[in-house]
Amino acid sequence: MFIKVPHLPGKRKLLKLIAASVACTTFFPINSVSAEDIDDSNDDNKNVTVKNYLEGEDFIFTAERIPTNRWDTPANVYVITAEDIEENHYQTIEEALNHVNGVVTVMIGSKSSVAAMNGDSRVLLLIDGRRANNSQTDHNPLYKSDLMMFPSMKNIERIEIVKGGYSALYGTDAVGGVINIITKKGTRNETTLDLNYGSWSKQNYELTNQGEVGKFSWFLTGALAQSDAYHYKGPGTDALSDVSDYNDKSFSIRMDNRFTDRDSLTFGATYKTHKWFDKHFGGRYNNISLSYNFKEGTTTPGWLRYFNNNKTIWLPERTNMRMQGVEYQNGWEFGRHKIILGAEWHKNEASDPENGYKDKDVNNGGFYIQDTIRLGDKWNVIPGTRYDHSSKYGNNWSPKLSANYRADDKTKIYASWGRVYRTPTLAELYIVDELNDYYGNEYVLANGGENKLRSEKGHTETIGIEHNFTDDIGIAVNFFHSKMNDAIFWEKIMTPYYNSAGKITKYGVTHIPTNKEISKKYGVEISFSHKIDEHFSYNLGYSHTKIKNVLESSYWIQPNGYRVGVHYQNRGLHLNLLSFMASGRTEGESDWIGYPSSKYAVFDFNALYDINEFSTVYFKANNFTNQNYSPTSKDYHVPGKFFMVGATFRF
Repeated sequence: MFIKVPHLPGKRKLLKLIAASVACTTFFPINSVSAEDIDDSNDDNKNVTVKNYLEGEDFIFTAERIPTNRWDTPANVYVITAEDIEENHYQTIEEALNHVNGVVTVMIGSKSSVAAMNGDSRVLLLIDGRRANNSQTDHNPLYKSDLMMFPSMKNIERIEIVKGGYSALYGTDAVGGVINIITKKGTRNETTLDLNYGSWSKQNYELTNQGEVGKFSWFLTGALAQSDAYHYKGPGTDALSDVSDYNDKSFSIRMDNRFTDRDSLTFGATYKTHKWFDKHFGGRYNNISLSYNFKEGTTTPGWLRYFNNNKTIWLPERTNMRMQGVEYQNGWEFGRHKIILGAEWHKNEASDPENGYKDKDVNNGGFYIQDTIRLGDKWNVIPGTRYDHSSKYGNNWSPKLSANYRADDKTKIYASWGRVYRTPTLAELYIVDELNDYYGNEYVLANGGENKLRSEKGHTETIGIEHNFTDDIGIAVNFFHSKMNDAIFWEKIMTPYYNSAGKITKYGVTHIPTNKEISKKYGVEISFSHKIDEHFSYNLGYSHTKIKNVLESSYWIQPNGYRVGVHYQNRGLHLNLLSFMASGRTEGESDWIGYPSSKYAVFDFNALYDINEFSTVYFKANNFTNQNYSPTSKDYHVPGKFFMVGATFRF
């Protein structure tokens, strides 16, 4: 297969690196040892089958880009499983992430984004390990990671959330952490139909079909969703958010063809349309990917893949964004070393006539290397580094060092340090903002071409401990710190207008992205879980974040976050009471983002009953305390209390 790659500076060097890596793997597998040949007393280092990885809660892929046992992984990780999604009938990724300790999301009308992890809005999104962030995003400072591109929760196998700096493995954007959405592979012949109806005439219809024929499998979903504008908690009463109605149509398919037990080919495609504000605004997502996977089921799997993500938004002017990429990784295990080597190339293109630019692009090529070193039976030490070359921002090195001490089967202590960075988006480089004078008249200011922005660069540190007192009681404590130089903020500027005589007649207000100051953050996160018996369990979470600069803290800061979950199951009945809360916020509304209150307590309740193996009924009550909890502006708010009933049928 031949893939034509557009021209970019350094492209030939990167392609030569990929070709050399493939050649070395094929013809010179020096000292490589298959997982089956490893003779080690620790079972965690032996063969890791794909099935065990997907079904085992103790295996994580995202933290080291290879499957590792959670207790040997020096990171603060959390996994949302397909079972969690089904039991709670999460309708969106945002809804699922809201109940993860330390994660803050934001909703802008009918759009949603990750606002922060480890106190940082620079979060990387992945789909099956490949990059989903593009260099366009949105010029809103909170809207850096788009959660709208995912068509259906029904095709998600698990969501791996890894907090902390990961530029050494993933490059730009991975400062606060990485969220990897892993899709389902067809494993049996089955069709499901899910129907639900709720407040504001909200309706969802989802059909899935999966199957296997020999070594070929598929998993496809189709969905229709719509809702009228929702109500929110206004000042003293409920109010209507007239920009929150939507109409969605989506389709996705994943096809896998296995050649041997160790290699396969995977093709994926998604299509989604999202229309809102009485269909005056709209968006379309169209993504494809093709991946050749080799050495599957071993501790050092590899792949060569191509993907192409397209996004179009009408506001009402058409904004086009496209990201395509080629990614390669391979690994070798010998002795007490697991070495991985990878190379990537990405190109981002964007046109946004409404904001004054079109046909802009930026290219990035990079490679990374990492060695997981096992020192004795208790220590893992993981050094690594990554080199990136951007067509606009030159070269960048991102080294890291982490260590994990597994004191016993129920305790791990870990620490990590790493260099991190984020390159400016095309929106930040070329944005043309509106000026508004004190009479309410609108004007347009051109930034004179490209903004002179520098990459945000810094470092992150984390240290943590996890301990299970028994098989049913566990606690985790994590401390984090980060420092970013040349942090980009949208600065408010008063611009004078002059008459022919040279006198100022009025002032306009605009926001211009600028490298303003150093951003420092530190905090702590504590999680506790207890399974009382086979029916009852609960979990508690607390996070505290301190941002030591004024500008960024005004965007979203949630100084104190709390999570509570109470769960009951008995035969076919599942009950879940979930809550996310915050305190210590500063009230008031700025030009873009404000906070309706200094604290909130959101409670969600869901009930599911399996009538038999073919049918399930469920009920949801979200935000039944009717809180206005998210960062908001005068035009956007989060939904108020919401109720839904639904049923799932399997054939």
